[in-house]
Amino acid sequence: MMKTTVNKYRFKFYLNARHGMVYEGKVGNLHPHTWEICIIIKTENQEFFKFSAIEKSVDYYISRYDSKLLNNIKPFNIINPTMENLGKVMYKNISKILNKNGWELLELQISENPTRTYFIDEYIEEMDLFDDIDPLNYNLENLEIENVGELNKNENLGSAENNKAGDVSSKRSYTRTEKMKIKKAKNQKITIKMFIGLILVIGIYFVLKYFNVDLYGILHNFVVTHTLN
Repeated sequence: MMKTTVNKYRFKFYLNARHGMVYEGKVGNLHPHTWEICIIIKTENQEFFKFSAIEKSVDYYISRYDSKLLNNIKPFNIINPTMENLGKVMYKNISKILNKNGWELLELQISENPTRTYFIDEYIEEMDLFDDIDPLNYNLENLEIENVGELNKNENLGSAENNKAGDVSSKRSYTRTEKMKIKKAKNQKITIKMFIGLILVIGIYFVLKYFNVDLYGILHNFVVTHTLN
């Protein structure tokens, strides 16, 4: 009997948002996180598939929480917006999105910092209380466009500010996660350039010191000469 090949893939996404833990009916200190969400999926479909469609569908779903206070968004206006609950909500909804399009979510990992990660790999009954999304709105056939921002505008996410953000992102062909990666790469380049500049300055200083060059005297004479002229 011929065995069916099962293809497994891992995707990473990032979410910037704030939350505050609720204890005894009171919301604690509001603080931000850059969550890293990692999903492991599988499919038995051997046909060629556009991975960008998977990335955009999940990224589009995650964007509903981006740059927002989780405590104000369903279902976290009812349940505590802990990392664990956020993971459970995402597991349930991302599962629905992927199942609708012929994929299965095997595991979801969510990290709020490099040392703390929550894993979930099975459906839990308590998830029935969590917010549902309509998987039809995340059909990959509707996501075969470059401008994810257009979909943000079509789905009413609740505020004029969100629609304005959608207008801006609609002019770009990158997903939100891709933009974050590009920004991170640019920041790394700037840091490297600053480090190289610092090394050059220190190197020049020690070379002049080695040859007993009176740098202060040279600068002083230069300023005096040009001031008099």
